[in-house]
Amino acid sequence: MKVVNIFEEESKFVVRPKKNKVVWDREFIIYQWFENQVGSCEAKYKLIVDILNLTIKFVKVEKDRLTLTSSNKQVTYLDINEFDFKDFVGVPFVMKRRSIKSSDAHLDFFIYSNNSCEYMLELEREDVYPLIKEEIILLNNVSTDPNYRNINMTILFELKHYEELQFILKVLK
Repeated sequence: MKVVNIFEEESKFVVRPKKNKVVWDREFIIYQWFENQVGSCEAKYKLIVDILNLTIKFVKVEKDRLTLTSSNKQVTYLDINEFDFKDFVGVPFVMKRRSIKSSDAHLDFFIYSNNSCEYMLELEREDVYPLIKEEIILLNNVSTDPNYRNINMTILFELKHYEELQFILKVLK
């Protein structure tokens, strides 16, 4: 089992794309299921579907928040065959499409969430903004607003979500 430790500093913005479809260097569908937060620590399971390469990764991410914009996180790579996703029914989750440019700009389009926003941009380095400024409109800086952390944007994972996920997994086999 591979484990990676990462320090993360990020800025978040509610945005609107300038055109209907934004396709960047890398494209993913991401399911995130959240465990109960304990103090500054949060944990989630992530199923990451690489749309362009048709591959899947399943990880557990444990994040210790240092500030509202920085954290230490540990990513543990898991064996997808050891999990029954039906066990996640009733667990808070979000589903999103993530587009990545230059590995430090992440544009999330929320497919399933509490509808706090449709698009959110996460920048891990401010100097990447010039690479994308022609493609998006910044609406609000929400970096310090806890309402825009994914853990606070969840809905419950239902049987219909499970069935959709099973279909996606079957297509990728």
